[in-house]
Amino acid sequence: FFFISQSSETKASIKAHTDPKETPFTIQIEMTEVKLEVGMTCGGCSGAVERILSKMEGVSKVDANIEEKTVIVTAEGVTAEEMVEKLSKWSAASGKFVRVP
Repeated sequence: FFFISQSSETKASIKAHTDPKETPFTIQIEMTEVKLEVGMTCGGCSGAVERILSKMEGVSKVDANIEEKTVIVTAEGVTAEEMVEKLSKWSAASGKFVRVP
């Protein structure tokens, strides 16, 4: 395996196959999890946060927990700072905080 750093949070591995019947290479992208603290107080808040973050390219999963006021985002090639920036308009309009712990 070779590891190629695509960003500070994402790695890709390339595996060369020796069996001629297989595709010569497999590229495997490792997803990263980013934790955000978000001042969600209801299902409307969590739904909005999930909807906004899910639209970002590279984001594959968003799990919002209202009770813990956390959001776990599984993504490739997206930084926590980019996620906070994406939520900034919602944060300002709703009066809710968004930060990286």
